[in-house]
Amino acid sequence: MENEQEFSQVQEYNFEEQTFIERRVNNYLPNNLVVSHAKYGRIEQKIFEFFINQIDFEKSKDISSTTGLIIKIPLKYISKHIKYADLKTHSASLGAKPITIEEISIETKKEKFTHLFPFIKIDYNPDQGFLEFYTNPQISPYLFFLEKQYAKYKFENVLSFKSIYTTPMYRLLRMHIGQNRNMFVYSIEEIRKILGVDADKYTNFKDFKKYVIEPARRELAESSFEAINFEYESTSKKLRNVSHLTFTIMDAITISHREKEELSDALKRIADPDYLSKAASIILARDYNMSNYLMSKILMDGELLTRFVTLDIELNNGVHPKVKNRTAWILACLDLVKKKSNKESINLYWVKLKERT
Repeated sequence: MENEQEFSQVQEYNFEEQTFIERRVNNYLPNNLVVSHAKYGRIEQKIFEFFINQIDFEKSKDISSTTGLIIKIPLKYISKHIKYADLKTHSASLGAKPITIEEISIETKKEKFTHLFPFIKIDYNPDQGFLEFYTNPQISPYLFFLEKQYAKYKFENVLSFKSIYTTPMYRLLRMHIGQNRNMFVYSIEEIRKILGVDADKYTNFKDFKKYVIEPARRELAESSFEAINFEYESTSKKLRNVSHLTFTIMDAITISHREKEELSDALKRIADPDYLSKAASIILARDYNMSNYLMSKILMDGELLTRFVTLDIELNNGVHPKVKNRTAWILACLDLVKKKSNKESINLYWVKLKERT
């Protein structure tokens, strides 16, 4: 009876079948689905990403809300990442779970919720050798609402994660990166929903941090496909009153800005002569291999001292990444290296040549 009902439901709609393409590098997901709420288990997440990976967004961009998709993926292709037994069990549970999409009503300007089941049915068909997805046409307007509002992310990356919270966190970070946004704020309530955390789990912020945020942060930082480093901090100093988190994506631009700020702060300290002399004497003895005579010469000459500290700060902040020998480089910059005359250079050349022969 249930199968007959499913079949008649499928017949009521129009469907557009997608062509299977192996090894698509990237997945694309509209922002409204990135921030939607779906409590998928880890294997269900993988199955869903296989489905997303096979959507031809360009071909179906004008699809209507009365047309669904048919996507057939070879079982042998999926089995590289998911066992057949798990695929059978979890494709069934995936089909039974809704996605909750939050929107702002155009008319009332208030939040509204839409609960949708993305799939009318998912067929595990070992005889034909396919996992077949039949989407609910009502999901089509959300699924193809790309325009420029979408997250682009590595398919292999989402298959490699272990924590169930890493995939939604990765998609969220990629969404903000796509919008050139390195810093953003979410309420604890909202980030829990996006990451799919059950309402009765990790209600204490310390536990939420330990079992949800930190595992995702570690996995993303250590990913061999696309590593993303991010930091986060609460807007409240007290753990009991944490209501919002500020996230900062540590990409090259953010790190560069931070280094420039640190460099600027360090350069301001040069104006303090007492600090300058004490710091320089410690740095010279610790980080540089030069004679006492040269160290004294730097410390006793105000201009040399200022130049030395400036150059040392630049080295420590990565301004001169190609420098291999710090001592030789900094002595050359301070004009404390005795330059060889042409005659000395020629004599040295002949000495080295004799040593070789």
